[in-house]
Amino acid sequence: MVNINQLRFFCEVARNTSFSKAADVCCVTQPTLSNTIAQLEDVLQGKLFNRSTRKVKLTAFGAHVLPLAEATLATRDEFVEAAKAFQNPQHKLLRIGLSPLIDMRLLNEILQPFKARHEHVEVFFKECYLDDLSHRMDDETIDLAIMPKRESHIRFATMPLYAEALYFLPCEHDGQVMTGSNKSALLLSDIVDENIILTAGGCGLGDSIKTLFREASLEFKEYSGQAVSYKAIEDWAGLGIGAGILPQSTFSEDHASAIPLLRKAGMQAMIEYEVSYAKNIEHASHVNAFLTYLQEIAPRLIQGRVQSRA
Repeated sequence: MVNINQLRFFCEVARNTSFSKAADVCCVTQPTLSNTIAQLEDVLQGKLFNRSTRKVKLTAFGAHVLPLAEATLATRDEFVEAAKAFQNPQHKLLRIGLSPLIDMRLLNEILQPFKARHEHVEVFFKECYLDDLSHRMDDETIDLAIMPKRESHIRFATMPLYAEALYFLPCEHDGQVMTGSNKSALLLSDIVDENIILTAGGCGLGDSIKTLFREASLEFKEYSGQAVSYKAIEDWAGLGIGAGILPQSTFSEDHASAIPLLRKAGMQAMIEYEVSYAKNIEHASHVNAFLTYLQEIAPRLIQGRVQSRA
C-alpha cells in the first residue's frame, strides 16, 4: 500500500535531484528517505531513479508516475484547505485545471500580482488531459481550465490568454541534422514529407498541430507510434526516429537544432491557449475576480514578459 510519506519523499527527490537535499527538506535522515523510496519502488514494481555518485535522475517509469504522485499530494492539500474554507468563509479556494502543455513558469509569474492582492485565496492546480478538464468543470471540481484553443463547446465560455511559438525538431540521422539544417526558419510546406511524432493522450498538442496543417490546406505524415512526453519527442528526434513540433517552453533550452516554424513567409506558427469556464453556474466572487484579472490585467503582464525576452 502506498502512503503519503512515500509520495512526498519521491516528489522531493525528483524536485531536488538529490537524496541528501530531499532528506533535509523532509526533515528525515538520508537512510530513512532512501529506504522509503525503495519500499515505494517495491510496491510499484518499478525503479524510480537512476542513481550515481554525482547525479540522481528520474527513470522513464519515474517520469511517467511523478505527475500522478504530485496530483495525489495536491488532492490531499486541497482536502485540508476545503475543510478550512468550510470552517472559515474568509478562506477561499481557487481551483485551476491545466493542460500539461501550459507554461507553468509564465503562469506563475502572471499569477503573482493576483495572489498578492488576494492573500485569503489559496490557489490549487490540477494537471489533466482535456476531456478530464471538461468533466471536472461539469462536476464543479475545478473553477476554470487553461488549455490549448479548440473548437468552442456550448457548455463553456472562453477567453484568449496567450500564444506560444512552435518549433520544428528535425529528425537526426547518424548524428546529422537533415531537414532545414541550414535554414533560420521553415514553412509548414517544407516539412510535409517528414514523419511527425505526436503525443499520446489529450494534452491538445496533436489536435493543435493537425488544425495548423488543415488551416493551411496541407497534409502531413504522422509517425505511427506515439510519445508519452515532450521530452520523448525531443529524444526520439535526436535518435532519428522521427521529427517533432513543440512549443518553445517544452523542449530543452540547449536544443540547438530546433528551428522556428512558419505558417507562411513572415508568419510564425503559434499554439494559442485559452481560459475555459462553465457558463451556466454562479461563480464565487473570488473566481469572478480572477476571471476579470485574466481578462484585464494578465494580457499586459504577458506582453511585457514577451517584450523583455525579445
